[in-house]
Amino acid sequence: MQQNAHFADPGTARARIAGENWHYPEEATHPHDTGGTPPADPPAPGRRRLSWPDRLLLFVVATLFAGLHLRADASPGATHAQVQVQVQVQAQVQAAITFDEVTSGTLLIRGPQGRLEPITQLRTQVTFDVAGPLVRTSVKQAFLNDSNAWVEGTYVFPLPDEAAVDTLRLVVGNRIIEGEIQERQAARRSYETARDAGQVASLVEQERPNLFTTSIANIGPGEEILIEIGYQQVLKPSDGVFELRFPLTLTRRYVPPPARIDDIVEDLMEPARLIEKAIDAARVTPPVATSDEWEHPVVISVHLDLGGLTLTDIRSHHHEIIIDRDKNDLYTVILGEPTVPADRDFLLSWVTDIGSTPEAAVFTETIGDERFALVMLMPPEPALLPAVPPRDLIFVIDTSGSMHGESIRQAREALIMALDRLGPSDRFDIIEFNSQARSLFGEVLPANAYFIRTAQQFVGALRADGGTNIAAALGLALDKHVETQGRLRQVVFITDGSVSAETQLLEQISRDLGDARLFTIGIGSAPNTWFMRQAATFGRGTYTFIDSISDVGEQLEVLFAKLELPALTELETHWSIMAESFPNPVPDVYAGEPVIVTARLPAEWAYLDLTGITAQGEWLRRIYLDGANDRPGIARLWARAKIEDFENLQILGADKDMVRESIVDTALKYGLVSKYTSLVAVDKTPVRLASLDLTSEMLPNLAPAGTTVAMAATATPARLWLLIGLVCFVFTFGWTALWARA
Repeated sequence: MQQNAHFADPGTARARIAGENWHYPEEATHPHDTGGTPPADPPAPGRRRLSWPDRLLLFVVATLFAGLHLRADASPGATHAQVQVQVQVQAQVQAAITFDEVTSGTLLIRGPQGRLEPITQLRTQVTFDVAGPLVRTSVKQAFLNDSNAWVEGTYVFPLPDEAAVDTLRLVVGNRIIEGEIQERQAARRSYETARDAGQVASLVEQERPNLFTTSIANIGPGEEILIEIGYQQVLKPSDGVFELRFPLTLTRRYVPPPARIDDIVEDLMEPARLIEKAIDAARVTPPVATSDEWEHPVVISVHLDLGGLTLTDIRSHHHEIIIDRDKNDLYTVILGEPTVPADRDFLLSWVTDIGSTPEAAVFTETIGDERFALVMLMPPEPALLPAVPPRDLIFVIDTSGSMHGESIRQAREALIMALDRLGPSDRFDIIEFNSQARSLFGEVLPANAYFIRTAQQFVGALRADGGTNIAAALGLALDKHVETQGRLRQVVFITDGSVSAETQLLEQISRDLGDARLFTIGIGSAPNTWFMRQAATFGRGTYTFIDSISDVGEQLEVLFAKLELPALTELETHWSIMAESFPNPVPDVYAGEPVIVTARLPAEWAYLDLTGITAQGEWLRRIYLDGANDRPGIARLWARAKIEDFENLQILGADKDMVRESIVDTALKYGLVSKYTSLVAVDKTPVRLASLDLTSEMLPNLAPAGTTVAMAATATPARLWLLIGLVCFVFTFGWTALWARA
C-alpha cells in the first residue's frame, strides 16, 4: 500500500462522513416551475451589413483586448487578477481587499464607495460512489454572503473530461430548486429573465468538455447558498490499474492570436465572430490566485464497491487518505485531514487481483422497449511481439510560462529518461516550444551516444517562459514533407495542454497526421486532460499522465511498451440486431487498455461480435448481453458518447448545423449539459426588489500546486493583440467614412 494511505478502525471513515455531510433542510420545498415556458430561439443570424451598433461594439472589444494585454505585457509578473485590479484602480476604485489577497474561490462584490468586499466560501464537498468501472459523483459548494448587497457570482470549474453532467440543485435558505435542461440560448434567457426579476437562479454552462461555468443570481445579504452538481462517468483501467481523478483547479489557458492575416480579415468582416472569440477567451481564463493558507477547503469521500474483486493496492497520489473496510468488502476512503486546499487534482488509484478480474464486463439499462449497453473488454496479451521496425521519434516539450515550477522539472526529467531508452536503430529530434517552436537538430539523427548526450544537455538547460503555441510545434512535428523511408514516425508530446483553441489544434492533427502516431504525456498538477486524450485519439496514439517526478520512470516504461505496437487494430463492432454503437469507428487499442463500447438497441436477446487484428493475426470475441449487470445511468453514458462522436465529426469537417441539431436533440432527450445545452434552476418567487442593485463578480481559482501565477505576460501575445486593436480601429474608422460618403 502507498505510504500516504492507511486503514482505519471499522466505521471511522463512515462516522466522520456522517458528521461532515451536508443535508438539505427538511422543510425545504422543491419548486420545479421555472416561471413559464422560455421564449423560442431567435433565427440564426446571417451575413449582414455592419450597423452602427456593430461598429461601436467592435471598436470597444478591440480596444479592451489591446488595453488589457498591453498592461499584462508591461508587467511580466502580473497575474490576470492583478490586471483586473489595475483597471479598477484606474477607475479610482479604492479596494478593501485586492485580488492578490484572494486565496481561492472567494466571491468578491463591490460594496459602498466602490470597495471590494469578500463573501466567504464555506467549503466544497465531493462524494464518489464507485461500482466497478462506473462512478456517480456529487459536487456541493457552499457560499455565505457576508455583505449587505445582493450578489450575482460566476465561477469557472473543471470536471473530468468524460463526465456526463445531468444534475443541478440549488439550495437557498429553506428552498430547493431543481435544474432542468434547456437549449443553451434559451437557458441563458431564462436565467437572465429571472435574475432581472429578482428571482434566485443558477445556470451551468459547458465551456469545454472538461470546463464548466456556474452563475448564481440574487444571493441575499447574510444568506447561505448551496449548489449541487451531479455527473457520472466510466473509469477506463490501464494495465489493470483504475484511476479516479477529480480536478480541483485549472491551469490558465493560452489564447492564441490569429495565425494568418486572412484570419484577421475574416474577424473584421464578421464582428460577431470576433466578439464571440473575446467572450470565449474571458470565460476560459478566470482569475488565478495563490495562498499559503487554506482558504478554499475541500472535503472528499469515496465509496468503493469492487463487485467481489480482491483489492491488492490502493493509493492517493497527492493527498493523505484514510481507508475503512466493512464486513461486506465495501471500502470508504476519506482525506487524512478534514479539508485540503483546492490547488491540485485529487487522484486515487487501485488495483484488483488479476486472477479475479473478468476479461469482459457488461452493464445494461432498459428504458421502455430500448436497451442501453456498455461493454468493457480487455484485449488479449500477445504471446510474442514482432520485431519493432526502425523508428523516427520526435520529442516535443512544452516550455511555456504555464509549465513554470514543478511541471518543467517533471518534463525535463521525463525527456532525459526517454532519450536513454532509444534503441540503436532509432533516429530522433527534439522540438521545444513556447511562443515559438524550434527544432534542436532540424532533422532526425541517429540515436548514438554523442547525439543523445547533446540532446540531454539541451533539455537540462530548458526553462519555462512564453506562450503555449502548440500549433507551431505540431507543424514541425507532423511535417508531411519529411521522407520516412519506410520507418515508423512517432511523436511524443510533453505538455500541460493549457490552451483554449483545442478544436483548431485537433483539426490540425487530423489534417496533418499522415502515417505518424501521436503520443501525449500530461504534466503538472492540473493538466488539460480532455485535450490531451483527444489529441492522442486523433493522433492514433495513447495518453500517459505523469503526476510526480518519482513516477517518471514507471510511467515511461509503460509508454515505451505501448510505443512498440498496438494490441488491436482495425476494430469493428458487429451486433446481432440493429444497434447504434459508439465510438464509431472504434480506435486502435494499445497493450493494457480496454475496448469500451456503448450501444442503444431493442430490448431483445442480443450479442456483440468484436473483430480486429493482433500481432498474431485476426481476432474475434463474442459477448452476450443476457445476464449483464443492470445499472442506472448507462443510457446517459451512451448519450455522452454519442455527443462526443458528433463533436469529433465536426472537427473532421461535418456540417456544423447538422452536428448542432444532433447534439441538441440528444442532450435534451437524455438531460445532459453540452456545448449547446445548459442546466438552469429558477425559483419562481422573487426575493430581490427591482429597486435594489445587483453586483456581479467572477471568482478566482487557486493556482495549481508547484506553479506560479506570473504568466500573464506569457499567456497571450500582447503586442499582436494591440496591433489587431489598432487595425480594428482603422478599419472601423474607414468603413464609417465610406458609409458617410455613400
